[in-house]
Amino acid sequence: MFATGDVLGSYRVLAHLRSGGMADLYLARREGAAGFKRLVAIKVVHPRHAEDEHLVRMFLDEALLSARIDHPNVVHVEDLGQLDETYFLVMEYVHGCSLAQLMRVLGKMKRRLSPLVAVAIAARVAEGLHAAHETTDDGGELVSLVHRDVSPQNILLSHKGHVKLIDFGVAKARLRSEETNVAMLKGKVRYMPPEQATTGLVDRRSDVYSLGIVLWEMLTMRRLFAGKTEFEILLKVRDPKIEPPSRYVSEISKELDEVVLAALAPDADDGVNVGHLSGRLERDDEAGWRLAGADASEIAVRYREREGARRSPLRDRLADAAAILRGALGETPARLDDEAGAIEELVDTESDRHDDPSSDETRSRGARSDEARPSRPRVARTEESVSAEDGDAESDESVPGDRAADAESDSEPGDEPAGLAALIDLIRPRLAVGALIRLEGISVVASGDRDRRVLRELEAELEVLPGGRYRLEGSGRPGRGGRLGWNLTVDPGALRAEGDLDFQRLPFVLLVPFLPRLPWHEAEDTRVSGELSIHGEGASRIHLEGQVSIDDLALSSPRIAPNPVERIALSIQGSADWVPLDRRLEIESAELGLGQARVNLTGALEWPADHYRVDVRATLPPTDCDLAVGAIPADLLAELSGFTFTGRMGGQLLLRVDSRDLGATRLRVHVANGCVFDTAPAIADVRRFEAPFIHRVVEPDGGAFEMETGPGTLEWTPITRISPYFIQAVLGHEDAGFYQHSGFSVSSIERALVRNLEAGRYVYGASTITMQLVKNVFLHREKTLARKVQEVLLTWWIESIMEKDQILELYLNVIEYGPRVYGIRAAAMHYFGRIPAELGPAESAYLATILPNPKAFHEHWEEGMIPERHRRRVERFVNTLEARDRFSQSDASSARADLPELRFHRPGDPLPARREQDDSMAEDAALEETQRF
Repeated sequence: MFATGDVLGSYRVLAHLRSGGMADLYLARREGAAGFKRLVAIKVVHPRHAEDEHLVRMFLDEALLSARIDHPNVVHVEDLGQLDETYFLVMEYVHGCSLAQLMRVLGKMKRRLSPLVAVAIAARVAEGLHAAHETTDDGGELVSLVHRDVSPQNILLSHKGHVKLIDFGVAKARLRSEETNVAMLKGKVRYMPPEQATTGLVDRRSDVYSLGIVLWEMLTMRRLFAGKTEFEILLKVRDPKIEPPSRYVSEISKELDEVVLAALAPDADDGVNVGHLSGRLERDDEAGWRLAGADASEIAVRYREREGARRSPLRDRLADAAAILRGALGETPARLDDEAGAIEELVDTESDRHDDPSSDETRSRGARSDEARPSRPRVARTEESVSAEDGDAESDESVPGDRAADAESDSEPGDEPAGLAALIDLIRPRLAVGALIRLEGISVVASGDRDRRVLRELEAELEVLPGGRYRLEGSGRPGRGGRLGWNLTVDPGALRAEGDLDFQRLPFVLLVPFLPRLPWHEAEDTRVSGELSIHGEGASRIHLEGQVSIDDLALSSPRIAPNPVERIALSIQGSADWVPLDRRLEIESAELGLGQARVNLTGALEWPADHYRVDVRATLPPTDCDLAVGAIPADLLAELSGFTFTGRMGGQLLLRVDSRDLGATRLRVHVANGCVFDTAPAIADVRRFEAPFIHRVVEPDGGAFEMETGPGTLEWTPITRISPYFIQAVLGHEDAGFYQHSGFSVSSIERALVRNLEAGRYVYGASTITMQLVKNVFLHREKTLARKVQEVLLTWWIESIMEKDQILELYLNVIEYGPRVYGIRAAAMHYFGRIPAELGPAESAYLATILPNPKAFHEHWEEGMIPERHRRRVERFVNTLEARDRFSQSDASSARADLPELRFHRPGDPLPARREQDDSMAEDAALEETQRF
């Protein structure tokens, strides 16, 4: 495999795009004289196939056949090269997405493709096929070229509006030097004509039939041939029963029905050639077609604007594909993942969409049950050798993206997967040394409501070695260009194993049954790659070394975020020792990657039956702040993903927890913060707090409370007009280190961690005043991981942009003190009939103690008295304030003396007598008294 920067002739590799069953695909740049540069796609034969003459000839045939086709609707082959023993094919780089991806987006959005766009795309493909069918040899004779794999996965849509047919890897032609195995069905089963699925015989009419299926599915957004298994689909393909598209979409005209059904005519004599089909697809308004629908009308207007008063034939070219596809989608979604994104999103990724025949674009990203444990894989031998994509066997007729993929397992957690059980059964008998057992043609299927093949072409070899040892070697093809291989030597008696594992783009769903029960989301679309080296020293210790990466990981749970958290990229590389008898993992050194950020790890994790122990040290080396924050999945940040930074940051975390001695828990965090906020999203704009603003609170019952507050309003009290007793009481009760920390209190987090672990549940928080403020003025009430992440980022932001007194002033003026009682001004009047400046030591101490749960403690006011139990709590708090020099001795004595006589103010009661204050406070109080009345 080539790396970024490697040079193949005049081409420089920029990125590895994907791996297929026969070749790797790269994005590269052609570099020539005078600064000439051009992006291309390069297909390179796998090194393991370089000596396979049959596969190499197939690869060369593809290049030679494709190079003969010169048409704007066929991907152009630019070059065929050789580096040492490796052949590579240079192709036109198409910047866009496949038709399959577009249809998947529409399916997820419950929308259909505009008939006009569907006809336009089919017309362009028909033109490309016609050019391929008319391809001649050097003597001018037809080469009888047949694509054999016309499907949505092999139709590309570029961001410039071009439609391109790709992948002649399984094409049939007279000039082909190597014919593929006649026992193999070439192409995707659901897009085959009956004769191809029955006898394997094809001619140019086969491509017409396949294109007819594609057009039928574009118009109806349904599968023409659906089934739970490939065999069931094959039976339907061989005995087709085809309804006109108008049965499912009433707007489709009779004339368009006739075009589709002519392409799908079961009798070959009644079929049409691709040139005929192309011509019929070019029929304009004079033919009387009525392509109804709002999106079709919008696109028709675009054509008229482009071509003049009369719409010209679609043959000229597609007008502005981005605009057309926006019309088909209704609107461009704000955020879509790379696998199923709309055209504009896919174009921005700079990723090629050349599909390998082994890709499995037809797999759906169905909305699987988030909490359901995915089914265990099972092993099945395929009934027929069919070259088809993962996901060809599907349980309903909808286009991928519009169906569920729930797969509940009936297996118990301890059940062995069938493949492993079979392997163990083979090992246990006493076989003679040198005995060799080989398994071939195995598929692994994730079974559930709908079977899904996740691993194909599995081959395994077992050899009996001297000394009771066994050699296990094998390989498989996960699809999407992935691979799986292993070579292990095991000694069951000594519980020892050593060898290597190599897996690329392995379906994550294969591993889920053996992982902790987490809310994995659409695990069938997650891929795992890596290389592991295993060296066993008996049952005492197993040494692991290598790297593993996980792409497109997704989680979905209401405890994590309101919406699924997708596009998570994780990686880990390093070495560790696993001690199975102690269930301990000792991490020698490891690098954990999240996004583009990297963290170095050392330490140990231990979880035997009677206890658990964590002793880890994590170090973030100096990292660009944008990369560090960008490592957080965008779905967790939501509206806050607009923050940008300059500068770098680093840090270190030490965590030691032992369930046998939780009192010895240690948490140490050191951060070297050189980050400067560069830009902030509108939701985080703090300038609105400098003037009157509306403070809106959504109550737990769903009701809303609003009040106008801010400088200059009646509900606002500057910090200089708030009793110093109250300020000290709040700081002492809520955040003693407020003026020392930068928004986070590590010591409080450590105490909360110990208390929560001891209780076995959440009983104690560690929020600072700044964190509480963020929750009150920026965030909603839901308790999710996403909100906690957003809270941390906003706290960091607030601490960097506001002075401490500003933060405290805003906090005291917006937090809740009771049902519909928000802000210190309302609270002082509601509870004691006073303005904030007049609050004494006892009143201040009481108000501070109700802040953790103001609604519950409001019953004191409702009952007209402070219960004795709570009165004692306030008294203990006063003693603490005195001990920590927040209250003087005389202030504390006054508070203790006043507590027994503390009375609440009721509506209609006369206001209590004014208290003496210093001159400035008295002047402010007089002004507030005037404003009040």
